Amino acid sequence: MTAVDQHIHVQPVSTRRRINSFIVLFFLMLTPALAHAGGLGMAPLAAIIGGVGWLTVTPLKGYRPATWMICLLVFLLWAGLTSLWSPYTQEFLLSNPFKLIIGVCLFVGTIKAIAAANNHRPRFLRTLFWIINLLMCGLIIIDSLSGYGLTFLVDPIRADQDVNRRLASAEMNLGHSVTILLLFLGVMATSLIQQVKYGWMLATLYFGLLMVVSYLAGLAVGLLCTILIFITLIASKFAPVLTLKVAIFAAFSSILFAPIIQWLLPFLPVEKLPLSWEHRVAMWDYTANRIWEAPIWGHGFDAVRTFDDTMKLGLADEWPIVSLHPHNAGLHIWVETGVIGAVLASLTIFILGRRAVEIAQRSNDFAMACSSFTIAVTIISVVTYGVWQHWWWASSILAISMIFTCHASKLRS
Repeated sequence: MTAVDQHIHVQPVSTRRRINSFIVLFFLMLTPALAHAGGLGMAPLAAIIGGVGWLTVTPLKGYRPATWMICLLVFLLWAGLTSLWSPYTQEFLLSNPFKLIIGVCLFVGTIKAIAAANNHRPRFLRTLFWIINLLMCGLIIIDSLSGYGLTFLVDPIRADQDVNRRLASAEMNLGHSVTILLLFLGVMATSLIQQVKYGWMLATLYFGLLMVVSYLAGLAVGLLCTILIFITLIASKFAPVLTLKVAIFAAFSSILFAPIIQWLLPFLPVEKLPLSWEHRVAMWDYTANRIWEAPIWGHGFDAVRTFDDTMKLGLADEWPIVSLHPHNAGLHIWVETGVIGAVLASLTIFILGRRAVEIAQRSNDFAMACSSFTIAVTIISVVTYGVWQHWWWASSILAISMIFTCHASKLRS
């Protein structure tokens, strides 16, 4: 039995299968609300589904973890080890690296759980996935057009709260929800093409809807990402395996060769960019320079939280150059875990990508969904979230899990 076969192996005990399906379907229903609330609830959701997957789907005897799982765990353990020399200190049992390692180990179980639920109730799961995505779009549109009326209806602004801060928080939460939609976009489009009459037409309309949603949420990267995912989907139709290889190479390169960005920044027209992008450029340049202070083992987990240098940005004379994290996954990994962490992370992507290519050779649908997801997660990781954010790991692994709903029978052969 191969590593991927083990992922989607379902125990012959019908009670376990029913329990797994019920938990998966029930908790997936909560996705629109959790995503709209900033995505922070995605971590416990994925942990519950993943935990059930480990308990009810994993073979009780003779289970061997996939090579990519082992490599991922080694990377996370190395990242956790770097906290020993990080200037950012925490209590061990409540530390970010400890929680991340435990969390990701649980999140991975969602692949098992959702694949098994898809084998048991494929039509219901597919329909539920469509409804979830459309509901998420609807909530974002309503909130955007109403001036965050939906958010403030559920969580009103108190008298002691700063209105501008709450507005900024609401805008950020909508951005998180849009990025989760982008992670799901490839699977959603592939599913429509695969299962519905005039699927390409509906998928194209859905891409248009995502562009509207991204625009209303003020997420510029969402517009760019939607366009590139659409191009990737079309390319996958004509050259599925090649497109997937290109997408995996882009993801791999964004980590391993991240410091090269420092040589490219001088060519960017910084003076013509919005303040948020001007800040990113300065952040990337500063972070890339800090890499060479500890290029082998890095500054340590969460060390960037202690980088307190400032810059002039707009009207602010002392704006922090780094806002919690570098807004680039590759630079974040390099500066905190060094070349060792960068190589381990890249190796994980390579091994997982190699297995994905093997599956893609047997399923064009899988290739389309996987290529689209890979492009989405790469683009978003390169320009935005911190690499250690639990909700981002949970959402990404949940999106990977949904890929297995695309002709799962082919993936077992």
